[in-house]
Amino acid sequence: MYGRFQKLKNIVLRISNYMEIIIALFLVVITVALFIKFVYTVILEGPIAWNQGTIHNIVQDAFNLIIALEFIRMLLKHSIGSILEIVLFSVARGLVVDHSTGIETVMIVFALGLVLLIRKYLLLPHDLEYSISESEHGH
Repeated sequence: MYGRFQKLKNIVLRISNYMEIIIALFLVVITVALFIKFVYTVILEGPIAWNQGTIHNIVQDAFNLIIALEFIRMLLKHSIGSILEIVLFSVARGLVVDHSTGIETVMIVFALGLVLLIRKYLLLPHDLEYSISESEHGH
């Protein structure tokens, strides 16, 4: 009975791994399309079409692309470091792009500092390099 359960568990894990890869590939295609649109907006439309909100939109789009790329890396690497990177970029995006109140800004800066402290003092060097699944299996 235990052997059958283990085989079923392995099949479900394998299917979920394939689904993560498919989702990552789908996100790569979407991110490439959005990157092409971003380059078109920034370079081909040129400074003539820019207005006061253009820089805000460019920064917002750039952060969104970076977050999408970090999310793809997180799906594929399964490392604690990649998870922290996406959290850092997401929180930094909130600080730079969103219009927050003073208290919200202080909370965002505190959250960034906390994540950076965790990354510097609580993670071991191999936590940033190896995947979570590798460390669970002792590889």
